[in-house]
Amino acid sequence: MLSLSVLQERIGYRFQDEKLLRRAVTHRSYAAEHNERLEFLGDSVLNCVIGYALFLRDTHFSEGDLSRVRANLVCEKTLHEVAKRIDISSFLYMGEGELKTGGAERASILADAMEAIFGAVFREAGFETYAWTFRAGEASKTPAVLLELLNHLASLRLTRSDSIVALGGGVTGDLVGLAASLYLRGIAFVQVPTSLLAMVDSSVGGKTAVNLPCGKNLMGAFHQPVLVVCDPACLDTLPESEMACGWAEIIKYAVLRADPLLPMLEADITDAALEEIISTCVAIKRDIVSEDEFEAGSRALLNLGHTVGHAVERVTDYGVTHGRAVGIGMAVIFRGCVRAGLCDPQALPVLEHLLEKFGLTGLCPYDAEALLEAARSDKKSAGSTITLILPEAFGRCRTERTSFEKLRDLIHLGLNP
Repeated sequence: MLSLSVLQERIGYRFQDEKLLRRAVTHRSYAAEHNERLEFLGDSVLNCVIGYALFLRDTHFSEGDLSRVRANLVCEKTLHEVAKRIDISSFLYMGEGELKTGGAERASILADAMEAIFGAVFREAGFETYAWTFRAGEASKTPAVLLELLNHLASLRLTRSDSIVALGGGVTGDLVGLAASLYLRGIAFVQVPTSLLAMVDSSVGGKTAVNLPCGKNLMGAFHQPVLVVCDPACLDTLPESEMACGWAEIIKYAVLRADPLLPMLEADITDAALEEIISTCVAIKRDIVSEDEFEAGSRALLNLGHTVGHAVERVTDYGVTHGRAVGIGMAVIFRGCVRAGLCDPQALPVLEHLLEKFGLTGLCPYDAEALLEAARSDKKSAGSTITLILPEAFGRCRTERTSFEKLRDLIHLGLNP
């Protein structure tokens, strides 16, 4: 059994009274002073906090909608996943009989212990919640809005034992994550993505940033969230146009890892299939980021379509959303590589079919030289060269440090269908 000090490090809270934490991880089969009352308290706290956050964010939801989404978030499945991430079973005090029957791995017992830990933290520290909102969209992803958020955190006198929850789409996660990395030189934050794009991509991996007038995501930091909670029920009210943005990033993953993702995208998309697709994308990104957290090598592959995509965003003054721009960027670079003899020609119609299926376009009606000039401010550029992600086929891509002249050639080759 591991020391409770290890558990405190994993949950990000140091107890003044460690006996309270021990009680939270004590099953009724072990002692008379067990965790069931703390479990009740933790469940109440979670329902209150999540309910309040949903009430503030989803003003268009009915009472029934709010209850359903909260029930999907505060449930045995979610709590069990969190419990497994911090390996609660290594800290549980259980009777011999319960241990022999596999109690230490039983989902209900682990979920109950997780709720009891929330209850124990609340019992000792209490909590206050504050909401801060901003205008949706890329236009808010600026140093000025970041400074406004930092000043708000300071006015609340938050400490390093406090946490921030980013409840929203990709812009929310980027902005809040960067604020969390800067405030007091770093405090904990939780990602609760509510858009498909954020669920499969931006909430995972620890990249945080805001835009500068010279380019996208030029002011940022690597700061990993302590927890990411993805609930597909949040997508029930997401407009199709926003869903399409997420599908662009999913198609990107299918290009990088065709097996098993490509067959999933070619089949009918049911609710169950969507959940499996989200899980698969998260697993792909997790594996890549685990190998290269700070993008010194293989993580750069995740930028497929992003060099031209970011340029499209800039030349349209962010009138084209990120996901749609990435779809255009992939189409341009695929066409350019096919026509330059660098990519399997059979891959292009597959990409174009997927883009069309999920409401995206590969058409790029923008000036090639304007796109090239925008790309010169890309964070992947260095002097007269830039790192490009070049597709060779579905399931096979490579990175190449190349000249802007080659990028110009590929853009010109790839502009027209």
